[in-house]
Amino acid sequence: MRARGRDTGTRTAPRLFVAAALAIGATACATTHGRASEPASAPPAAAVGDTTRGATHGAASGRRRRQRQAKTPPPPKRAKVGERVPVQITYYCLQGTTRTDHPTREGIIAADPRVFPLHRHVELFRHGKSLGRFLVDDTGDLVRGHIVDVWVPSCHDARRRGRRRGVAVLLKKGVATEGLAATK
Repeated sequence: MRARGRDTGTRTAPRLFVAAALAIGATACATTHGRASEPASAPPAAAVGDTTRGATHGAASGRRRRQRQAKTPPPPKRAKVGERVPVQITYYCLQGTTRTDHPTREGIIAADPRVFPLHRHVELFRHGKSLGRFLVDDTGDLVRGHIVDVWVPSCHDARRRGRRRGVAVLLKKGVATEGLAATK
């Protein structure tokens, strides 16, 4: 937006200079909008790290925002065989093929391959009761970290069940298939 024939780009340059001077703790700055500024005897409190309520709001909140953005969560830890891993259990109903090119079916879950490797079996528990043994055969964009997404045939059922907390245990290779073959 232009302000009555003036170039607004030249008006923002002194503001940026003042903000940069305050950020690095300069004791004086030349001009602000054509008016001479008074030399400051010390940098403002916010420029030296004071984050009390009396400090200027913009500098302190910007610093906290940068610190928050710099902290990235650590990568999820791979589950060990027999280890109880707290997870969030969600449900999905998409028809089609899984990440490993198998058709979706009951007994399939989507999980983060960094935590639960593909082609392995996991037993899920909720409130100490087993929900069953599932094959990790799928992944998903929103399935990251300690989240498992159980396939169900009904989308209504998937929405009704929502998101729940539970525990997953990675099983040894071959153990889950032996148990499933005996029950069928």
